[in-house]
Amino acid sequence: MRATERTELAESPGSGMITPTHKKIAVACRGIAGLRSHVSEHFGESRTFTVVEMSGEVITLHQVVDNPHRQHKKPGVVPDFVAGLGVDVVLTGRIGRRAVTLLNHHGVEVCRDITGRVATALGHYMRGEYDVADPDSAGECHSRNDCRK
Repeated sequence: MRATERTELAESPGSGMITPTHKKIAVACRGIAGLRSHVSEHFGESRTFTVVEMSGEVITLHQVVDNPHRQHKKPGVVPDFVAGLGVDVVLTGRIGRRAVTLLNHHGVEVCRDITGRVATALGHYMRGEYDVADPDSAGECHSRNDCRK
């Protein structure tokens, strides 16, 4: 189920490249306040995910989805759950190398070391202010000292 595979396309200014103008983004959250929630410090321990559909820089839909696996600690379960939501991108605080690899395998980009409120993080993302993580740079991220920016 990839709800984001829509045919809406736009040409990137000056590049001649066609890029999708529609994205579905999951933001790992500490709370249940959606766009007003704070980004979770760790992906797997997120209480909820705020799932946002954007067309260009406009939010067209958002919903809060409970993380049913946050207490289970089974490797791979949370990345598979989030990928199953049909998202293109995950914004999160810390995240382990294995989770990044699994999300990438599902075609999901990951931006890590994100802090602040969800709405603010989405704005930074849409302005291209976050780098996409790759598994080799992700670190193990199970303690604050393990993560590098």
